[in-house]
Parts: sequence; structure tokens; C-alpha cells
Amino acid sequence: MIKEIEKFIDTIPPDYQLEGLTLPEGLHILIEVEEDGNPLEESYKSFLVTKKESQISDNFNFALYKRTAELVDIQKPIDAKKKIHSAVPYVLTFKNMSTETKNKITAAGWAKLDGERRIVQFIKPYLENEIKDRLAPFYDHFLDNAATDNSERKIIEKIKRFAVNKMIQKLLSDNKLAETGRDAFIGIYFNFGIEKIDF
Repeated sequence: MIKEIEKFIDTIPPDYQLEGLTLPEGLHILIEVEEDGNPLEESYKSFLVTKKESQISDNFNFALYKRTAELVDIQKPIDAKKKIHSAVPYVLTFKNMSTETKNKITAAGWAKLDGERRIVQFIKPYLENEIKDRLAPFYDHFLDNAATDNSERKIIEKIKRFAVNKMIQKLLSDNKLAETGRDAFIGIYFNFGIEKIDF
């Protein structure tokens, strides 16, 4: 019976599965991954989504990744400290600052700050001190998973290496980060083929 349901779900076109799904406000980043699993640093592309506009003309693939990333019971998150909100190793989703930091500044106060001050005073400390510390344990969860086959394990190891050693610095050098709203969403999508993600 369950197998029949799974087969039926597989026949539903993806655009119907994603009907009404939109990307949250924030910065969405796409990084291409080579066939051997190496993330291509030079392929980094970022797109800003605000209340007024989205720089992403076709957000279908982003929406699909986002849906996949959130397929996790929030009561049992992969990241024990609930900083990274993702259930797959090919997507990193997190906020640009902590709730405590957000509560220290009003929306009006945030709007008055210049981009450099937003980064230095609010965003950078959170990304460097809290998010970066959660990356290795997040990926270790997948590497420790016995169900992960050997080829996928090598790919996850390469993505982990890139995320831990380069991702935060790359993100902090992105000019669009300063344009994000207070407590904005950041999504990093390692494009290794959506069809490889098991729903």
C-alpha cells in the first residue's frame, strides 16, 4: 500500500507539488557542484528577495530546494542548536542574526543603518561565531548516517569542507547581504541536481 502511494506521488508533476510555494524574503545563493562533488566557488550567484521584488526570474528550482530543506520535524532538528534549518546536506538555511540581536534594534533603526554597520555590528558576529560553529556538526550528521552510500559520502565531505572553510567569508563579501532585512532568511543551495534529492 505504501509503495503504491509513493508511486502515485512520483507521478504528480513537481509544479503541482510546489503550487503556492514562494521563497521567503532574504538572500538566496546558488553554488554549482561538479560531478565529483567539488563546489565551484566562482559559480557563486546571489539573488535578493524583498517584499517589493525578487531578483530571481524563475525560482522553481530554488523553491524545490527550499521545500526539500524543510522536510524535517522542528522538534527533532538535525542541528541540535536549531541555528541551521535544513534536512538535506545540499541546502543550508539560516537567519542573518539571532533573535536576541534582532530584538535589540527596531525595524526603523535597522533602516537607518548603513550597510557596513549592519554587517559589522549585527550580521558578521552571528555568522562567524554561531553559524560557522554549527556547520561541521550539521554535515557530520550526514556523514555518520550509515544509510549514506560511499559516493554520496565523498560529495558531502567536499561540500562540508567548502562550507566550513570558505562559505561564511564568501557570504560576508557579498554586497547584497547588507540589503537584507532585519532577521532575514539566508538560503545556500549547492546545485548537485535536484533529482538526486529523495523526497
